[in-house]
Amino acid sequence: MVPDGQGGGPARAAGTLPVARGACGQPFWWREDRGSAFAELVLTLPILVGLLMAILVLSQGLATKMAVMSAARLAARQYAITGSRAMADSVARQEMEDAGFDPGRIKVDIEPKEFVTVTVTYRLPLPFAGSTLLRLPDEWEIPGRAMFRRGG
Repeated sequence: MVPDGQGGGPARAAGTLPVARGACGQPFWWREDRGSAFAELVLTLPILVGLLMAILVLSQGLATKMAVMSAARLAARQYAITGSRAMADSVARQEMEDAGFDPGRIKVDIEPKEFVTVTVTYRLPLPFAGSTLLRLPDEWEIPGRAMFRRGG
C-alpha cells in the first residue's frame, strides 16, 4: 500500500491513481469512468446504423441509375435504327434484366421526332422505408433519358 501523498490520506494499492473525493470522503460521481464506453456505444450506434443504411440505399440507387441510363441509350439507338417501339421496349427490358433488375418495374416512353428521346423509368423498391420513423416512399423512381438522331 502506498500513502495517498496528500499527507495523512487513505492508503491505496500500488499502480492506481488517487480518486477525487468530496468533503465527506465519498468519490465524486461524475469522475467515475465505469460504463462510459457502453454509453458512448449506445449513443453512437444509431448514427452509425443510419449512416450505413444511407450508404447502402444510395449506392443501390447509383447502380440502378447507371443501368437505367444504359437501357435508355440502347432503346433510343434501337428505335432510331428500326423505328419499332416494341423492339426498343424489348431492348430496354432485356438490358435491365441483364443488369440484374426486374424488367417488370420499368416504364419506357418514346418521343419520336428528328432526335428520338427515350425515357426509361425504374421503380426501385426501398427495403428500409417502412421500418424507419421517417415517412419515406416505398419506391424510388429513377429516370434515365437518352437522345439519338434518327437515320434517314
